[in-house]
Amino acid sequence: MEKLNTEILINSLFIIGFDKVDSVLFTYTLGKLSIDNCKERLFEFEDEETTKVFNKYIDYDGIVFKLKEGYTLDTNVSSKEGYVFPLKNLLHKNRKLIEYLNNLDFSEIILKKAELYGVRNIEQIDKSRFSSKEIEILKHLDLTKNKNKTLNLKR
Repeated sequence: MEKLNTEILINSLFIIGFDKVDSVLFTYTLGKLSIDNCKERLFEFEDEETTKVFNKYIDYDGIVFKLKEGYTLDTNVSSKEGYVFPLKNLLHKNRKLIEYLNNLDFSEIILKKAELYGVRNIEQIDKSRFSSKEIEILKHLDLTKNKNKTLNLKR
């Protein structure tokens, strides 16, 4: 069983394309992971303090985690040994978790998040809380299901 924590989950979400991770995305993703993990028993979640690398390159405003201003996952940064690597190579992540997340359909998670924030149409999306990937998912769902710019959030 692979050990996961908050830092690994957030970094793994960054790696698969989320440019920010708020508490709702984090919680719903962790919930889905926990449900799926009951069958597979691949992961064990045990939180611990974040690393110096995480604290140095990731901002958290109490609601949203995102890369600090001026950094991308491809920004070259120095390791503690003095070598230079893209930031994505220094972040603590988990290959099995990334594989799981890459295969996860985030549509239901993002719709639940939109519903929680009271989003009824694309124009209401708060870009400070929704990542560009989440917005693209909502736009795709809107185009394929509804065509009139009103999100169908009723299940």
